[in-house]
Amino acid sequence: LITGSWGYLSSLCASDLDFKAFHLKNAVSNYYLKSPGVNGQLYSSNFDGVKEHVIVFYYNSGEQCFYIMSALGHTTNYLDEYRFNANPTEGHADAPIIEQLYSQANTQKFWVVNVGDNKYKILPVSGYGTMSVTARSGNITQYYTQNGTYTYDTWYFEPTELQLTNTIYKKQDSSWCWIASAQSMASIENGYNSSIDQQTVFNVVKAESAIDNYQSTDPNSDGGNHIEVSRAGNYYISTNVNSNNFLPLNSTIPENELLQILKDGHIVTIGIKNTNNSWTINGITYYAGHSVSIIGYEWIVDQRCYKYKISEPDTFPANTTAASLYNNGHYKTYQELSTTNAFYSAYSSDRYVWYTTNYYDSSI
Repeated sequence: LITGSWGYLSSLCASDLDFKAFHLKNAVSNYYLKSPGVNGQLYSSNFDGVKEHVIVFYYNSGEQCFYIMSALGHTTNYLDEYRFNANPTEGHADAPIIEQLYSQANTQKFWVVNVGDNKYKILPVSGYGTMSVTARSGNITQYYTQNGTYTYDTWYFEPTELQLTNTIYKKQDSSWCWIASAQSMASIENGYNSSIDQQTVFNVVKAESAIDNYQSTDPNSDGGNHIEVSRAGNYYISTNVNSNNFLPLNSTIPENELLQILKDGHIVTIGIKNTNNSWTINGITYYAGHSVSIIGYEWIVDQRCYKYKISEPDTFPANTTAASLYNNGHYKTYQELSTTNAFYSAYSSDRYVWYTTNYYDSSI
């Protein structure tokens, strides 16, 4: 049924797809398969959604084929091809691929075939055509060809799990979670200088804050605010705290943009204001808080959501790995990481710092 190799797996067999989720990326257009929901026709687009781009496969071992569904229609609606001409002609492409209620019909059964170079074709069991896009970005339909020259019917299976690093940057002072998170964020970017120690970063950043009198952080505290996280990240990359690697923006990052940022290979730092721990100096209220880094994600099929991998800068035993943190609860949904009144973000074209008001309990 399925032969050859794909991406991150040494070999791909039915069990590698069964009850697994993927992003399906067209091998020619580089656009992603996207579902509009129940009874809607699938189409392709830039990666601009969350659940809409998640495709789940279920293996029918008896008939050696797959049922396929999007995360939007999970458990009730399956991809379905229908109204295909029983006597198709070359180039025939009038049968849409839609989501329909589960019916066990042959139109809801598909084969997955390896065609080499990590590319796959998806063929309906009913016998005609391959799952294709009609143009670079367009509807998903069947396309019938006998000579195999149609170019938009091959797909890459991208994992719905990502981890950008397994290195945990621990804070070297009880209040330096913000520096450790900035170091994590900068560590996978071009120009990162691993020889710079956190004490140097602290001295330089706090000196710059004193110059411009930026006082949203208690001047008597060793903690850092979102501006200082940005500056720390800048310093690790360019030794210039005011470079344009990390720039502030006062809004949260929508989940679809967060996914794309991570897919593009950038770590996201989030800071959490603890509204239950505050104090006032000279009429200014300050809050305790914490910084952590999002270094990856994983689609949880049975929960129908992404969970984001958190790198915690608090002190852990020397042999602690990112994987062991996840096993101890350092997975968070987008909802757990954000609130409707979230604020304190920083953003630029390719570097990100994200602050929210939702308190992150590092003891979990």
